Amino acid sequence: EALGQEEKRAMMETLASAGNVAVEVEGVTHELGADLLSIKEVETKVHVENYTPSVIEPSFGIGRIIYALMEHRYWVRKEDEARSVVSLAPAIAPVKAAVLPLSRNERFAPFLSKLDRQLIAAGISHNVDDAGSVGKRYARADEIAVPFAITVDFQSLEDDSVTLRERDSTKQIRARTDEVVNLIAQLCEGTLKWEEARKLFPEFTEQQLAESESAAAK
Repeated sequence: EALGQEEKRAMMETLASAGNVAVEVEGVTHELGADLLSIKEVETKVHVENYTPSVIEPSFGIGRIIYALMEHRYWVRKEDEARSVVSLAPAIAPVKAAVLPLSRNERFAPFLSKLDRQLIAAGISHNVDDAGSVGKRYARADEIAVPFAITVDFQSLEDDSVTLRERDSTKQIRARTDEVVNLIAQLCEGTLKWEEARKLFPEFTEQQLAESESAAAK
């Protein structure tokens, strides 16, 4: 254990007056003379003093985690820099699917209620957005990290099919509602990849989407 300044001064005075001083080391007392021990008090000027702490306490709050996620998963589409995307994996996205009816026609209500029950039964968090064009609704879903969008059109009322759009690629497929719900569940669980899902069902093109919107507007 290091000696304090007062203890050092006392030893220096004892050594100067008696010619020796008693030093205790691990319970054993040793007599040291002036030929073995020298104690001097000097004054020095220190310009820089480096200190290495023995304990490091890192700070790692939720803010840094969120910043790291945004740094790596936020991007904008090349064709339109006003459209931002947050590419969270489906497993951690807060909302898994957006339900987008192309019309507010009252005929859609029973279909949407049934789809809502199916999604809830499968444990898939979702929201319904029926305001504005479908393109704007896709964009709103993209910027809050919703990985999948289910579009309901008039054909849905006839054959119980809907389109399923994947956020990052914007590619779409068409399938029955029960198949789409099952697909989303598998995609969120990681047991199925989007590219594999695209091979199982027919692709839904931009032209078909435009035709559906036109029919909804009539």
